[in-house]
Amino acid sequence: MTEENNFDDYASKIWDNEPSVAKDRIRWHTSNYHIKAGQLTIDDTIADALEVLDIIPEEVGISVSTEEWQKKYMDDPRMIVAMAKLIYRKLNKHERYNFNHEPNWEAVAIEYMKKEAG
Repeated sequence: MTEENNFDDYASKIWDNEPSVAKDRIRWHTSNYHIKAGQLTIDDTIADALEVLDIIPEEVGISVSTEEWQKKYMDDPRMIVAMAKLIYRKLNKHERYNFNHEPNWEAVAIEYMKKEAG
C-alpha cells in the first residue's frame, strides 16, 4: 500500500469508526439549523477536516500510536487532504457547500496551513 493510500484508508477508518464524525456531520448537513445551503467554504471544509483528525488513532483501527499520529499525521497536508476529500464526497449531495467542484485540495490545505501558522 502506498503512503497516499494510507491517508485515504485512515480517513475512511475515522469516518467509519469514530462515532461522532459521520453522525454529527450528516446531522449538520441535513438540517437547516446547523448549516444553511451554500454556507460552507473550502476553508470551512479544511477546518472541519483538521477538527476530525483530532482522534486517538487506535480507537478507530489505525495502528499508529497517538504520539506518532500527532507528530506525523494530524498536521500533514496529505492527511488533511484525504479527510477533506472524503468529507466533501460524502456530504456534497446535501448542497451545503458554496463551491460546485472539488478544488485542488492539496493547494488549499497548504495555503490554509500557512494562514493558520500566521
